Amino acid sequence: GDGGVPYRIDVRRMLPPRGEAPEEESALYDVRVRQRCGPAGSGGDGDRPEAEMVLAGCVDVSPYAELAGDEAQRITGAARHYILASPGVREIEIRSEIDATLIAIYNRLDALPRQVRLPAPSDPCERGGWDWFPRYPDNTAQWEARRKLRSLRIQPAPPADAAGGEPRYSLWRRVAPVWPRETLDLLVPWIRAPGGERPAAGDYLELPLGREETVRVAGGAGAAEARPRIIALDPFGGGGELSAEVDRRIVFSTELRGRVGLFRLPSVPSGIHSLRVDAPEGVRVFASGLSSEDGPAYRRLSATPIGGGRVSCDVIKESAGEEMLIARVFLEESVQGPVDLCAEIRLLEPKGEGPFQSWTFLRHQVSLEAAGEAGAFLLRREGIALREAEPLTIELGEDLPPGLYRVEFHFSAAARGCVRLSQGRKEPRPFGSVTRMVSLERGDEPEIDGDG
Repeated sequence: GDGGVPYRIDVRRMLPPRGEAPEEESALYDVRVRQRCGPAGSGGDGDRPEAEMVLAGCVDVSPYAELAGDEAQRITGAARHYILASPGVREIEIRSEIDATLIAIYNRLDALPRQVRLPAPSDPCERGGWDWFPRYPDNTAQWEARRKLRSLRIQPAPPADAAGGEPRYSLWRRVAPVWPRETLDLLVPWIRAPGGERPAAGDYLELPLGREETVRVAGGAGAAEARPRIIALDPFGGGGELSAEVDRRIVFSTELRGRVGLFRLPSVPSGIHSLRVDAPEGVRVFASGLSSEDGPAYRRLSATPIGGGRVSCDVIKESAGEEMLIARVFLEESVQGPVDLCAEIRLLEPKGEGPFQSWTFLRHQVSLEAAGEAGAFLLRREGIALREAEPLTIELGEDLPPGLYRVEFHFSAAARGCVRLSQGRKEPRPFGSVTRMVSLERGDEPEIDGDG
């Protein structure tokens, strides 16, 4: 294409079988990549000098990869690199400065959408289209005859092993939309982390009706008292009385009108209290600033409506390394079956040539389905019930330099819901597949046709 063709190069090392000395647990690699351009007048950049890139580093032995037919051979994990082949490149030459090196080469069209299904099927064969497509040397038969084209069996590493037991990503801020500017309030289920984390101002506890509950009232910033907020959801809007007792003393009473009621209790001293709430049957009541041993917790969040139009967000990538976007999508309860969501990153400048250690998919075509019962609610919109789909992760790789990027979302068909976009740091993730790699010794120079 006019912007070049991205390539992914996976590098591994073969080490002596276990029991043979020396028994290293890591290995160095040093791979050189050269792009050869076409002659002048052939449609390529004939005056452009051949560019050589160095891919070098250290990689650890992996228990999750083995050579087919040679299971005793120890294999390292893959060091993954990405380059952008310039327009006019007719072939890519790769050589290794170190023996016993394995490489696998893939490419794709940058305009090709990444196909995603959420939730992801348990069978890897049903998880959608390929993100990257394998490429082999032009003289594949000669490499096979020399037993230089090897097959590997690769299994995904357990999450704790791949990410050191840490979460795959850690969010640190919400990305506000540029359009539309309308913001909706949501009440969504939230599971507190072990260890009795103090409730935040936006956290709510669902209260049982008609019986006392022992709760802890937490004043903000160590305050001596608090004024809990109350959310009452009446699915039928039938009205009736809502009342609250603290330590067996009535402190609040009001008439419900409509399907959503937002109230505040009088000041309550911080500490442990008994709390009783009475309301008509079918009404659900939530209170902020409270914690309980077993009460279900909810969090109040803001999100952007998404329906027939587009949601546009401006994202500032602050670092030259990896960052991540997390899109939480909530569908109205009336939406049935899978919904197609399109996500696109718009570039203001072309990407660099690399090499990079991570890559950004600019387009995502997502088939998502929110299964199970509706657990979230829209506030100030008649308490519409929502189902949350599995979050969509969009990685911002090293190929995107720091700067401003426009991210757009839209449904490809009629559907209603809302989306909340957050930006965070990328954590390590496992990967798994079955692939074929080219075994390189010093002096070997496989050439890959540069056509996309």
